[in-house]
This record gives sequence, C-alpha cells and structure tokens, in this order.
Amino acid sequence: MAANARKDSARDRDSENPHRPFVPFQRPSPFHGSLNLAAACCPEEEELARSLADEFAYAIAVAALSSDKEACCCANSVVAAARRRLAQLDAKKRAAIQARAREILGKDAAEQQRYFGSFAGPGARDRLNAPVLNRQRRALLERAVRKRLELQSAETSALHKFYMAGGLKALLAAKTRLEGVASFELASFFTERNMNEPETLTFRWNTEVEEAEIGQWKVCRLPSRSVVASGSVGVGHVLPIDFKQFLAPQPSATPQLYEVTVTPATAPKFVKQPGASPGSTTTAKVPSEAVGLPSNPVRIAYVRDTSIPQVFDELRVYRTLELHIDHLEMVEQQSGFGKDEYWLYGTVHESAGAEDVKVFELPKRFALLPEEDDAEDDTPTIKELNDTRSFHLEYPSSARWPKTYTVTLTVIESDGGEEVAEWMAFVWDTASLWITAGIRDFVENDLGLEGFAANASAASLAAIAGALAASIGAAIGGLVLAFAAGILAMVTAAVADDYYETKALILVLPTNTEDYVAELDGAAQPDGTYRLKARYPQFRYQTQGSGSVQLRDGLVEVKLHWELKDQETLLGG
Repeated sequence: MAANARKDSARDRDSENPHRPFVPFQRPSPFHGSLNLAAACCPEEEELARSLADEFAYAIAVAALSSDKEACCCANSVVAAARRRLAQLDAKKRAAIQARAREILGKDAAEQQRYFGSFAGPGARDRLNAPVLNRQRRALLERAVRKRLELQSAETSALHKFYMAGGLKALLAAKTRLEGVASFELASFFTERNMNEPETLTFRWNTEVEEAEIGQWKVCRLPSRSVVASGSVGVGHVLPIDFKQFLAPQPSATPQLYEVTVTPATAPKFVKQPGASPGSTTTAKVPSEAVGLPSNPVRIAYVRDTSIPQVFDELRVYRTLELHIDHLEMVEQQSGFGKDEYWLYGTVHESAGAEDVKVFELPKRFALLPEEDDAEDDTPTIKELNDTRSFHLEYPSSARWPKTYTVTLTVIESDGGEEVAEWMAFVWDTASLWITAGIRDFVENDLGLEGFAANASAASLAAIAGALAASIGAAIGGLVLAFAAGILAMVTAAVADDYYETKALILVLPTNTEDYVAELDGAAQPDGTYRLKARYPQFRYQTQGSGSVQLRDGLVEVKLHWELKDQETLLGG
C-alpha cells in the first residue's frame, strides 16, 4: 500500500515528542451575514427618509438663529446636534449661515413648505425638541423594516440561519483540534492524506471546551458534504475509522474527497420523569448535544496515484477594496454659450461590524467643459479623473464584518463646496446613528422572535439586528441625503444658484471571499482583480427660484466603479 502524508509544518517534522501540544487552528469561513439590498428602496423607506430630511433642513436653519443661551428640551433632537456642529465653525461661516437661515425663515408658511416640507408652519419649531425617533417616526421605521424584510424574505431567512448556526462566533478560532496519526513514535501527524486502497486510519483529538464529555465525529463526502460515517469518541481518546465501510475496493479514475471532523458534545443520558399515573416514573433518554464548534477538518483523498497532491477546499479572499472615480461627463449643457464649470466633492462612509462609522474625503476635482469655446458636436465633454480610494479588508474571521460603504457625491458649479460636503457628512453621521439604533431596538424588542424563530437566542437576535441595521440604515441614510441636499447646499454654503445635486451610492459587502464576490454583478480580470459593474449617477442643475427647488437644463454624469484585489489563499478552511 502506498501513502503520502503531508505534514502540518516544519515543527511537526522536527518534533520528537509524540504527545506534543496541538497547534492552534484558525478556522476561516465562506459564510456571511447581511442584506445586500437586492431590492430598490421601497415607498415606506422613502417616506421615513423624507421625514428625516425635512427635519434636518429645518433644524439647521433654526439652529443657526438660536442663541448660545437657548437650550433645547431634548439633547437627542436634530436641532441640538446641528447647534453642536455650528459651534465648531468659525464666526464668519456662522454669520453667513445665519443670514441665509434668517431669509428663509422670514418667508410665510406656504413658501417655507417648499423648503422644509412637513416641518413648516405653526408648531414646527416645537416638534424639533422631540426625540428624532418619536412615536410617529417609529411607526414609519417599523413599516420600512417590515417591508424590507418582505422584499428580501429569502435573504432574511438565510441571515437567520447563519446567525443561529453561530454567526460571527463560527469565524473565530476553533477550540477543538483534530489530526490524523501517521506514527506516534515518529511524531508524524497529518491534516491531509492520499490513499489508494481502503484502510483504517487513526485520528487524535482534543478540545478546550469544558462542557465537552464526548466528541461526535463524522466523515463527509466532498463537495456535497453528505455524511457517509459517524459516531462518538471520548475526550482525548484515539479515534480509529475504518474507511473500508464506505470505500469501493479500488479507487475510480476521478479522485474521491472526504472530510473528517469532531464536534465537542455532551454524552447522552437517561433521566427519570413523572409517569402517566400518579406516583409512577418513566425513563427518558436525553440525546447528546453539541457544546462547541466543529474541529478543523482532516481531508482524505481516495486516488489511484498517491504521488499527486490533491487540492481541497481552499478559501481565497480579497484583501483590498478600491473605489475608482473614473470621469465626469457633461451630458447636457446649460442654456447659453461658453463653458460650464463643475466641482465634484465626495465622501465615503465605512461602517464595519459594530464599530463607529469612519468618514473618508475624496479629492476635490474641477472640470471645465466643453474643453473648447464654440464647441462642436465632436468636442470632448469628458474630464478624466482617475481618482482611487483604497480600503483594507480583514480576514473573514474578523468581527469587522459586514461592511457598508456609502459614497456621497455633490456637483456644484462653483468652488467652495467643501462646506456642502462637510454638512452632508454631518447629516449622514447623525441620521445613520439614530436610524441604525432604532432598527436594532425594533428588531430586538418589537419584531423580536415573531420575525424570525421561536428558538432564536438573545445573542443571535442581537447579531441579526446589527446586520439589518447596517444595511437598511445605509439605504435610508442615503435617501435622507438625497432629499435634504438641495436646501442644505443653499443654507450652508450659499451655492443655491450653482448647485446640481447630491447622490448617495451604497455597497454592502458581507464578506471578501472569492466565492461570494463572484456572485456580484461584475467580472474577474486577467490580473485576478474582480471589477464590479460601473455606476453612472447623474446630477441635474437646480436652482432655488421662488423658494422652491426647481430642475433646470444642465446635466452631468459621473462614472465610478469598485474593484476587489490582492487575493490571498487561506489553507485548511
């Protein structure tokens, strides 16, 4: 019989101790947990976002005219947050915003409604002192979340199963170790092995799970993972498995791959219970229950030629995400002759797991289009930008998943739009904080077990709530920016006559494994990079004529795309 055992490491080969400690094993996983916003924003989400946008626009104007001594009744109100933001500005900028706010708030209720929507007219100022998520808005949030879960019911079900199976905990280092034994005397052990005839293989295992009384072992066929043999073994005991039970006498031309794992568990027990008649008892069997995650796998290949190494399930991941701002194109020129000036401002908000949102500014870019006076039809109307922002991606075992990237872009026809970008960041940070907190609270305390399963643990429910808050909150936050952008540009930067639009684009990335990324809308490149399909947000020229946002002629388009690159292979996953 021929056999070829591949050792774990140089330490294995050099060790003279047959009872050496087990080597810690990092267990990567291809699973993920998040909603990927497969469905477009629904009316319920838009209604909530528009309500928030109206309040933000009105709150900034009111906060600008509030004296330093004037205090809000509720520290969690939008106007309180706006006043804290205004306090960070220099006196000149505050004075300019106050002048613009005084002009707008001096208009009658009908005119104000064009700016502030539902936050205009009698009683609007008093409503600012209420918590952001008041009773009415919580009802809006509840309807929005329920609708989103309905639109993505299949993905929500998969999300529940993922966290019920351990979720992010399953991505942590396994506390149970399994190895095949080639020779105790030579301290020779393996986690992968080729063999060309059925035989009994010996394994050793151990666990750090204190509750473990036995190990439940199983042999699965790859890639189907159908179980072909199973049983139990005592903690720390040697485990012999006779592969003749399920292998054919001779290997086929195609290699057959198998995987052996051990899961720490309690031993089955018999307990006495009250019987059907008074004073009687019966004996009931309490089955074995898993008390920890499965061990690392040991892979076995049944092959004709044992000299050819077999490639088992390797886990390939991307370690870098890049945002590319490719170009700005003038699609439709404003009325009149001559060139149009365009300034592009942007930020990227990265949300990673339960951590705080990080804000990254994109380079400010200028374009003068068309490039020649008295432009003909063939005059270039595209300004190549080629800006790149890179983001580091951790291993799938990190707790910094899922990740949500929200790109906000603003096009203005004059310089000075940094203030607009800064206020957009303020709106995003403030709105997303309340939105995500509200979604978490609703899922855990109101939707709760009813929305998922009766056996959902508190930890599982909290994880599900966090994943839903990250993805749904990003969608609603982007809508808030889009709805509030026009008035914010006018109030905060005096660019009403030069303002196009603000757009928010969202990328939810639950994991960086190659198998998941391959499912996204894009294509693999020859250099190993995976390029997602380009996006083309358009920005229409606007003005605040007669107190209302009006669309005018003049349309520009920005091309951008995402790339995942720097692949790395994780073995033994």
